Amino acid sequence: MRLSTWFGTGVTIIAAVGGGLLFGPLDVAGANRDAGGRPTLTERAYCGRASAKDSHAPRAASAGLHQDVVVAVSRTALIRIDAAGVVRAAATNTGCAPRAGDDFYVIAPDGSINAARAETFAKQHWVGNFKTPGEFVDQHTHA
Repeated sequence: MRLSTWFGTGVTIIAAVGGGLLFGPLDVAGANRDAGGRPTLTERAYCGRASAKDSHAPRAASAGLHQDVVVAVSRTALIRIDAAGVVRAAATNTGCAPRAGDDFYVIAPDGSINAARAETFAKQHWVGNFKTPGEFVDQHTHA
């Protein structure tokens, strides 16, 4: 095989893969909109099922020398608001949009963090891609 043929094939493969890596994320905004251009909600597949917090069943004890350690991480929602109290962004540690059962905390414009009741946000229409835990998802551009 000639070097020019191999080099040309290599460039084509790199361009295809690199182009996918480079241009793939450009459609993220479009992926979070329905056919009418309205914002949608994207969550992990398990978000519609009972949460891990609610589904732990006790296990039968087994014989032998061992110790079980159970660690529970509370489902948490961080909500950024502006000076008027309007929700600007939200992040969770679950891969799901904020929901009842989460521990809610509001981040004020001055950076202070205060606990909030889930009922405060019960009528909030969450939009955007919440699949990445810990990542704030813009809410104000979806009005």
